[in-house]
Amino acid sequence: MRYKDTWNHQIPNSKLAVYKVLIDDGKITNHHVTYNRQNKTTTVEYDADEATREEMRRRSHGNG
Repeated sequence: MRYKDTWNHQIPNSKLAVYKVLIDDGKITNHHVTYNRQNKTTTVEYDADEATREEMRRRSHGNG
């Protein structure tokens, strides 16, 4: 499934680390990051399954 996460300003380092681990593990594929200078948002688009999204939530909250 295709997902799109939008962050105001920069992506927090803890969240960025989770993206990196899941990309390195091959659980997030076809990823693309866009920074909009005008409204200062970062958009991350990627393919993943629901189990990966759950893992992302767990890891992001220090439970993984």
